[in-house]
Amino acid sequence: MNITSLSNYHLNNYKLEQQNKQENTSEKNTEYNQNKKYISYPANYYISFGNSFNDNLIEQMKNTKDIQKRIELFRKMTPKAQENCDQLVQRFKKEGLSFENYLSACVKVPSLFYQSPITLERNVRNLVKNFKNEKLDIKNYLKTCLKVPSLFCQSPNTIENNVRNLVKKFENDGLNSKDYLKACIKQPPLFCLSPDTIENNVRNLIKKFENDGLNTEDYLNACVKSPSLFCQSPNTIEKNILNFVKKFENDGLNTEDYLNACVKSPSLFCQSPNTIEKNIHNFVEKFENDGLNTEDYLNACVKQPSLFYQSPDTIESNVRNLVKKFENYGLNTEDYLNACIKKPQLFCQSPNTIENNVRNLVKKFENDGLKPKDYLKACTKQPQLFYQSPDTIAEHINIMKFSNMNLKVPLENKNFWEKILKNPVMFSLSSLNLLVQSLIIPKMFENTAIPKELKGKYSLVPKLRTYLENNPDKTFELNVKGADKDIEILKKCINELCNGKSNPFTINRK
Repeated sequence: MNITSLSNYHLNNYKLEQQNKQENTSEKNTEYNQNKKYISYPANYYISFGNSFNDNLIEQMKNTKDIQKRIELFRKMTPKAQENCDQLVQRFKKEGLSFENYLSACVKVPSLFYQSPITLERNVRNLVKNFKNEKLDIKNYLKTCLKVPSLFCQSPNTIENNVRNLVKKFENDGLNSKDYLKACIKQPPLFCLSPDTIENNVRNLIKKFENDGLNTEDYLNACVKSPSLFCQSPNTIEKNILNFVKKFENDGLNTEDYLNACVKSPSLFCQSPNTIEKNIHNFVEKFENDGLNTEDYLNACVKQPSLFYQSPDTIESNVRNLVKKFENYGLNTEDYLNACIKKPQLFCQSPNTIENNVRNLVKKFENDGLKPKDYLKACTKQPQLFYQSPDTIAEHINIMKFSNMNLKVPLENKNFWEKILKNPVMFSLSSLNLLVQSLIIPKMFENTAIPKELKGKYSLVPKLRTYLENNPDKTFELNVKGADKDIEILKKCINELCNGKSNPFTINRK
């Protein structure tokens, strides 16, 4: 049923009721004078509600979630209330406002039934217009108004002043109108809160922890991510933090580290210390026989703050299910836990995703002699291999095979795998780093000694760039053999190495 027909439906039923009551008109007028109601608006003026509008009717509408029953009750409203609702919905039809949603908003703030739809529309559209440069979306703002219906009645200038004055107070700390508006949309009461109150909340909290490294810019970023912080009492947040740190101070946790975790995951500012403590102890208890201790797990939580509030059962399931998938290849719980402690995001990763990463990589090279058991050992030494893309790692392996092919005495297949599996960090180096270390520098100085400044295992890219800048007149021929894809990767990496500057390399394909 569309808005127009719905309105007609309400009005026709109302007219029918009135026709049936015409003979009792005098009694009705007497009853009206005795029972009329008054509802106060925020602007401190009053509107008289007729006998068909009463507290009991509103309570009935509040107590039912069934929209059809609400509509039946709505039929008992005066024609003016019905007309106002239908007109307001019609004015925002293109923006997706539904009769059902607006009716629910009116039930929360009954004065909306008798507010002028023209005024309400102007309030909404003018507010959105005031923040045109910040690209405030009218659909999002309407949804916000439905959550906090009093916003329909608020002066757009008042709301704009609240927002802009708060932003002005913190503009030197990096807060801007666009970000703060997003926070207001998530936390609608911010539109109405006094800027001075919010400023006091923020600055007082900063003052409490300034000696622990908390600064205004970082805390504001946390507030934008978790906007309820703007409204929270500084004393409550301080109590949450200090009480939690006190529980684990003997396990090495300090206020500065925990604050850093809170800034990364702002919901921790509001979390109950007892709940987080329970999460920590419950999880450690599940794996204490596998060598996990509270101090190590706390260090992991500080690096991956979501662990503080995640369910211990969920994390346990992630760990045990992954180990179970590879137990036939020698993976045990203790080794995998050690890997998770080094790279705590593994605690949160889906076991199926990690399994697919490992199996897909091994499958790509099983015909070359790579075995799941050997690769899993490499993963426990270099834990990011568990979650890195198999395609990326495969590219790195192919680069190492390409480089090996161009050695004066290439390693045999078995020896090649033994070498890189003993040094699994090689799997995770970037393509450019691998080529510079294993191919480009050796080929540059194939017939001469490698300069001292270009020797080493890692971080050779910046050293080589410096060397090329200091020797702009030198050119180098790289005599290589390999497949087309290998040559293309080499060319791409050389362009990246030169970083837009003159390319001193010539590739000669054997």
